[in-house]
Amino acid sequence: MGSEKEIAIIPKGTSVRIMGCAYTLLEDVKVDGNQRILNETLKAQSEFEGKPKTSGTSGKWMA
Repeated sequence: MGSEKEIAIIPKGTSVRIMGCAYTLLEDVKVDGNQRILNETLKAQSEFEGKPKTSGTSGKWMA
């Protein structure tokens, strides 16, 4: 294990906020993080907002 970083992908079309400013991703974005946790977070946010969210490339949630 050691020093390898996990890479997660935030799908194209995802809305993000940085310092209170809203942005929509125009491309899939690689980030340092756990994909499973990211997927669960995106799903929960989508359900909270009442709209389905899919990945930018496959049309389905990434596993």
